[in-house]
Amino acid sequence: RIRMASIDAPETTKGSDRPGQPMAQASRKALAGLIAGKTLRLECFERDQYGRDVCNVPLGDGRSANREQVAAGMAWANMEGHGRFMRDPQMPVLEQRARHERLGLWRDPHPERPWVWRYQCWKKGRC
Repeated sequence: RIRMASIDAPETTKGSDRPGQPMAQASRKALAGLIAGKTLRLECFERDQYGRDVCNVPLGDGRSANREQVAAGMAWANMEGHGRFMRDPQMPVLEQRARHERLGLWRDPHPERPWVWRYQCWKKGRC
């Protein structure tokens, strides 16, 4: 398992006490569609606090799965902690374009950012 650099996708359900977010399954399916059946060479930056490698996922055709997920509205540009996890400065631009076009999770006028969801819902129990 890895953590995709510069993005944060909607949280999937992780037990009865940690429900998932809207669009979580759609985001997972979109990512699976990008990488299924491919042999990929990851570009990793560091390890996160859980021991996962934090990586870009190049698709071999000049695109990356990271950018494609944000551009399609399937993930946020990860601005948690004022962007301390941002490795690709293009991500906020791609997110703004997806928002403007109301793609994916941006069809909802007020989608909850995953880092806020993890705190409010999972930690504080305010789902």
